Amino acid sequence: QDWLYAERFEPVARWLEGEGTLREGDQAHRDAAKGGMPITAYLAQLADIVHQSQYLHLGRDAVRAKRSEIVRLPNSVFLDSKPGGGLCIVCQEALTYMRKRGYSADGLQKTLHKDPFLPVFQHMKLFLDMHGRLREAGKLHMPSVFLSEELSRATTPKRLESLRNIALAHGATVTHEMERATHVVVPDTPGMAHDPGADWFRTLVMRDATVVRWSDPEEDPAKKKPRADGEPPWGGGKAVRREKRERMVYLHWWFFPDSYDEWLPQREIKGEKPAKPEPKRPCVTVCERWLHDTAVFNEWMNEEDYEPDEDDGGEQGELGYSGK
Repeated sequence: QDWLYAERFEPVARWLEGEGTLREGDQAHRDAAKGGMPITAYLAQLADIVHQSQYLHLGRDAVRAKRSEIVRLPNSVFLDSKPGGGLCIVCQEALTYMRKRGYSADGLQKTLHKDPFLPVFQHMKLFLDMHGRLREAGKLHMPSVFLSEELSRATTPKRLESLRNIALAHGATVTHEMERATHVVVPDTPGMAHDPGADWFRTLVMRDATVVRWSDPEEDPAKKKPRADGEPPWGGGKAVRREKRERMVYLHWWFFPDSYDEWLPQREIKGEKPAKPEPKRPCVTVCERWLHDTAVFNEWMNEEDYEPDEDDGGEQGELGYSGK
């Protein structure tokens, strides 16, 4: 979608050009020209390929042997489009990987999305290199977890050890000093109970936008069956743009990691206006479920979903959409 490309990927493109990673006439520009899209749209597609491949090989439904190698990158990395930020580093590593192996974007997608159910992923080095670069640049921080005395009293030593192992297996440190912790874990409150019959969300952002959909040239517009939002085909010739002005909502699903956050048309949901974001705190208190769900998704969960608030979460939106 162009309103995302312009905001998120223009500074990324400029930074990559300054670093010499992106050059006029290179494979990236040839791919973009072949697909009939600007370089910002190409970079967006590239980031999406990486994002989706992490889901396939490291996400909730991935093979355990691969999940155990590394935790998924947090969504904040893909939203950090500042010069030299997380998104710049992800795109730079992907472009470098492609250049060394002679991949086009189509080739990278086929390669990274291949064989998700095999126990070994031959391109895990790309993910490991991204983690390393992001850590070196100070763009990737792992939690320091303190298991509270309250939790120790409320659970068995075996269960406590299991929680400690979850934290360590996903790259966190476990501290015995609460003053050193970024996250203090306490027993679950009633609001942490799993409800399979309900999906709730928080509205993060609302905005009017021109939604761009790409479709095959021969497609009948009346059928309204584009391939996907903002995703032109790589190998099928130039795509046709179809535009529609619409109010969009960026929302977060409760008890799902931030990588599941998504833009949806406001007409499909019922929810509150976005609340003013709270300043980031050096230490937050979260319920035990925060660690269990981190293990389920192989991704550090959003702390706000797991805070033991008296009202168990504040305002929530209602699902008027069947997508989750």
